[in-house]
Amino acid sequence: MKKSWACMTGLFLSGWLCASCGTSVDKEQMKDSVHSSSAQLDSTKLQEEAYDLGLSVEEVAGMPPEAKTERMQLLLLSCYVALQDSMYVFEITKEEAAKLGIPPVLYDEQVQKVKESNEFIQNAIREGHDLHLADIKADAQAFFRERGKRWW
Repeated sequence: MKKSWACMTGLFLSGWLCASCGTSVDKEQMKDSVHSSSAQLDSTKLQEEAYDLGLSVEEVAGMPPEAKTERMQLLLLSCYVALQDSMYVFEITKEEAAKLGIPPVLYDEQVQKVKESNEFIQNAIREGHDLHLADIKADAQAFFRERGKRWW
């Protein structure tokens, strides 16, 4: 990210320096340069958002800001869903989640989904199905570590 910002800063500064040095710069050329720089900045921001959310640029481009926020909250909450004895359990309370910015309603929805998943898993085990259960917590924590971000 630092490299991208340095590049963008250089483009903007060079435009300002040309204008202030008395160098003749066509106004349309300057507008195109600023527009191009702005588009590059938008593209870079979109790529960073996509990376941070674990989605493609195309997916993120059409997402409203609220959906991006919820996606990040769900990723964060995933860091606290542990696998114990073929069942998923939350290792965070609603109050602790709220301190991390997780809305209580979202927390409650996810607790319900975990309960439903556990019921499905237990039924499948009783019926003799061979299951491979993902370690959601480890996967989510690895996701954040890869991005150099903290989840706690």
